[in-house]
Amino acid sequence: MLLPTYQLVAGGKLREAIRSATAAEIAHPRHALDLARLRAELHASLDEHAQAEETYRKVLAHRSLGWAGLGLARAEFARGRLDAARATLGALIGANPRLMAAYDLLARCHEAAGDAAGAQKVLEEAVAISPHLVRRLRKLGEVALAAGDAASAEKSFKQVVARARYSEFRDPEDHLRLVQALVRRGDAVQASGVVRDLERSLRAGPELDACLNIANAALHEAAGNKGAALAGLQAAVAAVRSATTLSTGLKLGLVRSCLAHRLDAGPGSDAGGDERCRQRRHPGGRRARLRRGRPARTGRRRPQAAQGTGAHPAGRGRREAQHGRRARRRAEPVGGAAPGAERPAGDDRRGRRRAAPDRRARLGSPAGRSVRCPAR
Repeated sequence: MLLPTYQLVAGGKLREAIRSATAAEIAHPRHALDLARLRAELHASLDEHAQAEETYRKVLAHRSLGWAGLGLARAEFARGRLDAARATLGALIGANPRLMAAYDLLARCHEAAGDAAGAQKVLEEAVAISPHLVRRLRKLGEVALAAGDAASAEKSFKQVVARARYSEFRDPEDHLRLVQALVRRGDAVQASGVVRDLERSLRAGPELDACLNIANAALHEAAGNKGAALAGLQAAVAAVRSATTLSTGLKLGLVRSCLAHRLDAGPGSDAGGDERCRQRRHPGGRRARLRRGRPARTGRRRPQAAQGTGAHPAGRGRREAQHGRRARRRAEPVGGAAPGAERPAGDDRRGRRRAAPDRRARLGSPAGRSVRCPAR
């Protein structure tokens, strides 16, 4: 009975599946509710929310069912009828107080209407009934942060971080939101600890880099260090370009922070001013600065230093330098270099030869010839 319809759905033929469900509903009135639900869901998947709403209303006219009321509210929300959707969901929650999806949808309606406080209240009621769903806790923290309730946001994100610590679905944005909540409360010490935990416990990547830089920028801004905050925002922008899984809310928040600090690089913006100043001080960049410190290259090799002057030719190794010093020692007179002669560079023989100043005179005298020099 339902198999042909589901086969058409699996094949992607949704229009034919709707016609098949309509025919099966007439042929098998006993399963009319199941077929009507399938038909309404197919209309919703095709963005035909008016037809889906009509189908749900027909079901509700015969019997009050939770899935039909929730489907009707979804269709009304998709069509932008927020007041009607909130009224439907309020009645549905009154009749089914443990239908958690109704709480989530009602919070979305309040949030779409700009009522962050109302959305927070609904989510708090849902968390009181079902406190273990991380996704709902995360949403409650985001809504509380948007509503300006930093204490509730801190409480929610602490639970999210604790529950998702050993999960493969860990999100660095949870730590970032917790840091933002703590900064708003003025607890910079605890916020710094959260940043260190974020850096230690999550895998390196552009998403982690973006969250770390945004968190550090918030800490620096709270401490009054505007230069470090600007550098953190610039590094976060560079990391976001490589990230692929960051949420739209984080990107929008980063854009707002950049605009608040005039980092839009517009015609009247000071963005990049420090870099322009550095370029004016050092035109040409780092390579040109290094090149100005070296002699100009003319295409010819510089002449090598003459032998015996003490300046060793450039390019020779340490062993050749040692051989050159030994050769000069053998060529010198026994008494050493003449007084006033310049000692060759690198020829440090202090402590090796302790000769008296008049040694050459003593060696030239008869008495001096009989004096034997001590063994070296």
